[in-house]
Amino acid sequence: MKISLIVPTYNSAEYIQACLASLVTQLEDFAEIIVIDDCSTDGTFALLSAFAERNQAVHVLQTETNSGPGVARNLGIEHAKGEWILFVDSDDALTDLALKQLIQFVDPETVNCDVVAFDWRYKKDNVNNETFHFEGRFDKPEFTNEKALLLEKYVKFRMDHSAIYLMIKRQLLIEHQVSFAGGFHEDIDFTFLVYWHAREVKLLDEVIYLKTPRPDSIVNSVSTSHIKGFYRSYAVIHTLLKSVSKNQSLHTAFLTGVIGLVATCIRKIFLKAPSKELREPLYEYTFKQLNDFSVPIDSLPLDKTYYSLLVKHFLNTMMTHETAAQRRSEVIDEFLEENEGKKWSCIDLHHSAFLAPKEIRTCCKRFFVDNEMRGDVTIVNSEQLEQSENLVKTIMDAKKKLFADINMGEPTGCDGCPYLEFKQWGAIESSKITKVSYEHHSVCNLKCSYCSDTYYGGEKPAYDVLALQKALLDEQRLSEKALCIWGGGEPTSDKHFSKLLLQTTERLPLSSNRVITNAVVFNKAIYELLLAKKVSIFTSIDAGTEETFVKIRGKNSLHKVMENLVKYSSANAEAVTVKYIFTDGNKFQAEIRAFAELIDRYQLKACNFQISFDFKEERISSDDLVLIVRLYKSLKQLGAHVVYLDDLILMRIGELSVDEEALLADKLELAGLNDIVALADSKVPVALWGAGETARLLLEHSNYFKRVELAYFIDPDPNKIGTTFMGKPVYAPDMLTKTQTPVFIAAVQYYAPIYREFKQLGLPDSRLINKLII
Repeated sequence: MKISLIVPTYNSAEYIQACLASLVTQLEDFAEIIVIDDCSTDGTFALLSAFAERNQAVHVLQTETNSGPGVARNLGIEHAKGEWILFVDSDDALTDLALKQLIQFVDPETVNCDVVAFDWRYKKDNVNNETFHFEGRFDKPEFTNEKALLLEKYVKFRMDHSAIYLMIKRQLLIEHQVSFAGGFHEDIDFTFLVYWHAREVKLLDEVIYLKTPRPDSIVNSVSTSHIKGFYRSYAVIHTLLKSVSKNQSLHTAFLTGVIGLVATCIRKIFLKAPSKELREPLYEYTFKQLNDFSVPIDSLPLDKTYYSLLVKHFLNTMMTHETAAQRRSEVIDEFLEENEGKKWSCIDLHHSAFLAPKEIRTCCKRFFVDNEMRGDVTIVNSEQLEQSENLVKTIMDAKKKLFADINMGEPTGCDGCPYLEFKQWGAIESSKITKVSYEHHSVCNLKCSYCSDTYYGGEKPAYDVLALQKALLDEQRLSEKALCIWGGGEPTSDKHFSKLLLQTTERLPLSSNRVITNAVVFNKAIYELLLAKKVSIFTSIDAGTEETFVKIRGKNSLHKVMENLVKYSSANAEAVTVKYIFTDGNKFQAEIRAFAELIDRYQLKACNFQISFDFKEERISSDDLVLIVRLYKSLKQLGAHVVYLDDLILMRIGELSVDEEALLADKLELAGLNDIVALADSKVPVALWGAGETARLLLEHSNYFKRVELAYFIDPDPNKIGTTFMGKPVYAPDMLTKTQTPVFIAAVQYYAPIYREFKQLGLPDSRLINKLII
């Protein structure tokens, strides 16, 4: 006998025969069914007895008293004869070829294991209820791990606890005396013990089990018995770990799991208990169970994941003994109402893709943690690129995994990132890519001093970029208003550049296309698209003299670049942005003066100007800031309308201490530059145009906004209008025509189009805060 199917049942006369009928057709001569009736009162036992008389492979047992599914399963294990045990709930079923697939999978010539995990789905005629919005194993990747790591993931609530999605060798259960406890959530410790004692666990990545969703099932109900069952199961695991395991990593993982345990109980109470009168005693009972648990509360490794934030708030609330129990319950409810469904993510993780030659990244942000530069987070590496049969799916699956890992507290490349936000993000799989950066090669005709092999290594893409772009378009994965950034390397060095760019503008006519070009070579496609107002370009000059240009940019091409910029700006100057990146080699007053003279000589003041800083530098000194302010003022004096700082500078300015800020003020005054810096007036509220990352950076890092009251945000995005952002209302742009509130444009890459929209409203420049904000 190969497989024993064990089916516990209680008062299931309505559906038990359908369950057994789905199983018995697969039995042949290698499987048996053992049904254990747990003292039903609705005639279930009589139905089972009659069914068994017609099917010799079906054996019916009965418990002495009603004891729950765990005890019934234990009785089934005692009487089983199969080499393998498979549990089936009495209202569920198996797929048509389930047993044959399992038998083939455990062929000893190909697989040697003690446990087989498999996938599941809902019965297709039972999934209309929106309550059951997900199905299938979420933990498939964990089965590629070594057993030690698999156990860590399990106790951290990173894996499914259900025994019904496993096939287990009977000898393992007998040899190690593994059995189910009575009561609720008996699967949790049972499954852990199975994994603990198994020599090897394998995943059969096929749907084997068909689940019937029921609102009154254990997973959709809550009571003191449910809560007690949760804690009991983890107490069993803790006892085992304390007695036999010296694996500190596993003990630490267990403490994280306790946070998951408590948070799960709290959420179940909030979501499943229908009234505050029912929730109040359940919250109190959960807290009592935690107090009585064998793990000290102060040993829990609380971090910034939602579960940790929830548990921290719960503990702080419950420990406020002077507050009445009813009020404590209300405070917990309020926290859950405000935060349930919120997760950590960022705009790029949810909505961006950065295509590099041998990897796909989810962002191009850089930040420092403990003096170490981080960022440029890879989601698909070179090996995964090579193995991928569907690159779009691979990218989206990688985003889902990173999103999940961040919110489960797993170590990721995003740790410490200031751009992460805790809010309602929605599912990755339903998110459109709104920004795609084509950096798929590192072939360039210059070699900048601040560049790296990432962007100047002569590498060509290890994948078919044309095919990927076509798939993104065909599968409608790109937003119709997507921002497409063309970089590299030098984008025009790619023989497919013009074709890719034209294909994008044709198929996504509402898209924004931004070309990061050094302008050494004039490109006809760029020029024609500038005329058609379908593209914008960004070019770093970083110098005012040929000598410095050669030192910074690696080739004597300054005047060729300037001549090409004149041609491009003649087509559409508003779509041309000239950058000056401060770095070693160009941080001199004379160079800044020469740069301003260069812009004036080539009559480029109608272009936009972005001031940036070497991304490899963690801090900006007060002397550097004086130079930045000097360049800002010089360009404004030329008559340039659009001059702005990028986010690398904005983020670093806010890190000035009070003393550093005072020193900077003195140096600016000494240099005659204090007139270009905006003075904070606490009596005059200010509006910020842009309710996004840059606005958040300004409010969190700018000393100016620590002293000035923010009136409201302006944003044309229909999804943001009428909402709040950082505690302030978001209005449509026409709000500015109804008020006299001064406005600051909180944007970097979108600064120029926002300025144009501001002017289209008929508003005077005097309404804009045109001075530099520090």
